[in-house]
Amino acid sequence: MVRLSMLRQTSRKSSRLFIVGIFIALLLVGFVIFDDYGISWDEYISRMNGVISVRYVFDRDPSLLTYRDRFYGTAFESLLALAERAFDLQASRDIFLMRHVLTFLMFFLGTVCFYQLARDYLKRRIWAVVTVFFLIISPRIFSDAFYNSKDLVFMAAWIVSMRTLQLFIKKPSYTRAILHAAASAYLTDIRMMGILVPLLTLVIGTIRALGTDNKKTDFLRVMCIYVGTCIALTVAFWPILWSNPIGNFIAALRSMSYFSPWQGMVLYFGRYVPAPDLPWHYIPVWIAITTPISYLILAFFGFGIVFYRCVRFPRTFLRVLSFDAVIVSWFVFPLAYVVLTRPILYDGWRHLYFIYPSLILFAGIGIQKLMDISIKKHLMMVIVGLVAIDMALVFGFMVRNHPYQNVYFNPFVGGMKRAKASFELDYWGLTFHEGLSYIARKHPNTLIKIYAPFSAGESIAYMLPEEDRLRMIISTDDPKGAMYFISNFRWHKEEFSFPVPPVYSHEVDGTYIMVVYDITYVRIIE
Repeated sequence: MVRLSMLRQTSRKSSRLFIVGIFIALLLVGFVIFDDYGISWDEYISRMNGVISVRYVFDRDPSLLTYRDRFYGTAFESLLALAERAFDLQASRDIFLMRHVLTFLMFFLGTVCFYQLARDYLKRRIWAVVTVFFLIISPRIFSDAFYNSKDLVFMAAWIVSMRTLQLFIKKPSYTRAILHAAASAYLTDIRMMGILVPLLTLVIGTIRALGTDNKKTDFLRVMCIYVGTCIALTVAFWPILWSNPIGNFIAALRSMSYFSPWQGMVLYFGRYVPAPDLPWHYIPVWIAITTPISYLILAFFGFGIVFYRCVRFPRTFLRVLSFDAVIVSWFVFPLAYVVLTRPILYDGWRHLYFIYPSLILFAGIGIQKLMDISIKKHLMMVIVGLVAIDMALVFGFMVRNHPYQNVYFNPFVGGMKRAKASFELDYWGLTFHEGLSYIARKHPNTLIKIYAPFSAGESIAYMLPEEDRLRMIISTDDPKGAMYFISNFRWHKEEFSFPVPPVYSHEVDGTYIMVVYDITYVRIIE
């Protein structure tokens, strides 16, 4: 018996070391590759949101009160702006590299909390580790984890809030109420959709309060602590609320009916559709074509199991407040909201990336139950083998096409060429950094004019070293006098018909996602 106990302790210690090793490896990989990624069109605007907020707090600059995007949550952007100040960063490349590191660290924190959440939910470490691998080996999620300080940070913060909610449900206490309130407030101050977590917590609190628990009075006190702390910290983390907490919060809440007033065109199934006119199935389709197929199948099976448990045992659920309903709510309510209300969405389903971890948890439930019901060993091996093969193929795509994991589509689309004809690929212009770097190397000491239609102008050069960036004149509307034409095919799914081949390009699975043309010769022959 003593020997068996020692073996178990050794096994637990080994498994813990293995799990710690996974996260150390993830951290090291992030620190090695963070500077491989370009800059997205939105990063400059996102940075300014934080900078203006910080200036309002520390410099008494009133610009925030009339700023166009003043109702955008700035909880994380303000931290990035404070880091920029603290390190006295001046060069644009240094600023955005710092942002990439801290954005990745937020993703890393979310991944650690996701493991803890999955471990307690799935009851076994092995399945928690599997779901962590599912989350990491998700090309678009992994890529965005370095430069998407909005959607990926919101996803990570949502995971943290779900973990604190899980702890709060399991054993309510004043400490856990304050911890969950802080996570809820911070989440809400990143994006207004985060208010769903405090609302969900209030629903749970109401169910508990209406129960027959002998400690009902104590729980009501804990809920009061949660509500009061959440309200106070929501105001504290969001400077725009300081001058008019109720009025500005209501204004921000109204803005939740649309993620952006953008009126541009979106490539969807080969047609350019105005963003306000996208059909209800836009988000479900994007989830279906950009999530690895094995995850989708497992998640579909797992969702059925979890939903059945909620419906089959409602009394048990109401009594113990099973976390099943929390996971279902996490996935269903936001998705139902966008399908039914049809807010303005674009650039894939990045606005709803925060529901992706719930899909992964369903996949974890799915593979766990498949293993439980697969009595025959060979059937278990077939299931594990198929999932492993799909994951290996997805991981191979991530390595082979680094740092452009953001253009991943699963086999449902029918290949990258068909994807390019049907959907936007590099919609954020990340590939421009590579093209501009080539031009800078080609002309190390001269002033260069570049024509980049449909781009965000000079902001696409902010990841270049300062001496290179200052030599570039980037025009979005006038090709006259330009030496080079650069494009990522945004709003132009067809190949360009220049009489000369591109001097530089980047391909993914044999398909151009960025091209650079020397148009000096083209201009001469015209």
